[in-house]
Amino acid sequence: MAFASLGLLVGNVTALSASPIAQAVVPALFTLFGGSILVFLSRMNGDDRVVASQALFAFATSCLIGIYLGILTNEFQILGTPSVQTSAGNAYLRSTSASAVSHIDQQYRNHQLSGDAAYRELHDLVLRSSP
Repeated sequence: MAFASLGLLVGNVTALSASPIAQAVVPALFTLFGGSILVFLSRMNGDDRVVASQALFAFATSCLIGIYLGILTNEFQILGTPSVQTSAGNAYLRSTSASAVSHIDQQYRNHQLSGDAAYRELHDLVLRSSP
């Protein structure tokens, strides 16, 4: 149960983290634990190997569940307010269509728009969508 709880915590924190450091640290931790578990399993007897493998399975499965729960929490903003406001009271891109922003981004990535032109279009889009 302890490893399952730890896995759920690690997965949830990883998914909710906005920092790119989590994307580097979690694979490093799994590599460290995965490599060291081989050494520990070779030194254990049969009964201890079963317990260790069950603990590892509980950790990995709970971590996966925690990541999915964290992603859903971020996606549906379960822990946040649905309308983020700036200090001026204008809507902060929540009212802007994501498809319009994606379209401008796609044009920029395909070199159909320069950086300045993409900035101007995004700026105009935000101004049109603000109340």
